[in-house]
Parts: sequence; C-alpha cells; structure tokens
Amino acid sequence: MVRYFAPAIAIALLAGPAFALRVAGPLTPLQRTFQADAVVVGKVTAIEDDLVEAPAEKGSEQKLAYKIAVVKVDSALVGAAGLTHVKIGFVPEAVGGGKPVRPGLRRGAVITLAERHEGCFFLRKHPTAAFYILSPMAPPLDATADNYAKQLDMVKKALAAVEAPAKSLQAEKADDRYFAAASLIAKYRTFPANAAEIEQVPVSQELSSLLLKALTERDWTKFEEGLPQPVQVMYSLGLNDNDGFKPAPFNGKGDYNAVMKAEFEKWLAGPGAKYAVKQIVLKEKK
Repeated sequence: MVRYFAPAIAIALLAGPAFALRVAGPLTPLQRTFQADAVVVGKVTAIEDDLVEAPAEKGSEQKLAYKIAVVKVDSALVGAAGLTHVKIGFVPEAVGGGKPVRPGLRRGAVITLAERHEGCFFLRKHPTAAFYILSPMAPPLDATADNYAKQLDMVKKALAAVEAPAKSLQAEKADDRYFAAASLIAKYRTFPANAAEIEQVPVSQELSSLLLKALTERDWTKFEEGLPQPVQVMYSLGLNDNDGFKPAPFNGKGDYNAVMKAEFEKWLAGPGAKYAVKQIVLKEKK
C-alpha cells in the first residue's frame, strides 16, 4: 500500500524567461517520467528491519532515518537496466497524532511503502546513499487503481515518442501527434530534480515547428485524464514579450481555452514563425 500526502491544487509558478510548469501537487505521469533517474514496474517484496541514516541532501549535516523497501523489478522503463531488484528509501510516517512528518520539508509530503505494493515507481538516486528515493510530487502509479493500466500505457507511449520525435510528431492521427508533442514538451520543459542552475537550449527549428503545429491540431477544450491540456503545454513553453507573445486579455466571453488557442495561432503565424522550443537542462559547470 502507498500512502502519500500532498496539496491537491497544482500551482504554476512564473519565473521570468526560465518559466516552466512547476506544481505544488503531484506531477503528471509525463512529468514524473521525465524527472526520474529510473522508472520501474514492480512489486515491493520486503521492508528491511534496520533504519539507514543518510543526509537529507548532498552536503547537508542533517540526516534522515530511512526505511528500505526492496522492489522486485518486472520491467525497467528508464534506467535500472539489467537490475532484478532495486532498493527504495523512504522516511517512515511519524508515530503519534497520525500526521506525516518529514524533517526539512515545509508544507511537505511523505510517501510510505509496504510489502506487496505493486505499481510503477518513479525513482531518484539518493545523493550519497546506495538506494533510490521517491519524490513527494512523484508518487508511484498504484496497480490497484482503476486507471492504472491507462496511466502506465501513457508512460510507455511517452517514452516511445521521445525515442523517435520526428516520426511520432508525424503520426497519422492528430491526437497521436498531440500526445507526442505533449510528451516531448514535458521532457524539454520539466525542471531537473533539485536543479541548482539551469539553462535553456533551443531544439532544432524543424522539430520545434512540428511540436507547435501538433499543438494547434488539438481541440483545446478537450480534456483527457493524466494528459496536460494544450493551454497548459503552451504556458510551459515560457513564452513572453521577448518572443512577441502578447495575447489579448481574456474578457470572460467564450471558452478561455479556445480563446487562447486563437491567440497562440495568431502568434504562430507572426512573431512565432521562427520560434524554437527551448529545453531546460542543468547548467554546465565551467
């Protein structure tokens, strides 16, 4: 069983030209996938008895006491190739009061694991210890959930899309082209976990044109669970005045998503014609 606690409302934070979609609640399955060091499908087969103390962050003097869950890997979707088992460290839920506690996390969240939990795990390497950890904003997909099969398929399709970007963006169906675009933009615009400094590197003009075109081919009023709406994808691009993107203020008339699509298409036909989508990467140390 997985228990996790996190704010229910996603919040987009605007940070000038480095803007990308950041959320206070759980990330979408696509964002979880592209922020993870490893993604595995498997089952918790054991919880080790002993606690393992390790720093909360690299260089931190504060240590946390982790319980270690052993997960038998059925399939490794990202990283962990060739591994039959992985170890996941988590901070046990506090005893007393029934409230989760994780030292050092403001407005924090905690994920606890138990034997026989099965699902898809989005893992990050612990900065110093020999086990993985789970981000509170990237809880596992639970195999007992009604939408598990659909969400797991979404993760696999997203990974396939980024393996062959040009091909996936020229799929026969418009919905498939949009899914590929949403997957690729999630990969390009999701902040690396614990990123100290980032930079933005433009993708090729050809690829960018395919990405942006795929966005316009989607019905922006259409909603699909687990998949970001086109207006969210557009906002995650971080367009601003420097890009010539100056949408007219929404006057409250009509559907907001449809209005924003019209503004986006108008920009794309003008100042955005030569725009290149920018990928967020860790800044190289000199």
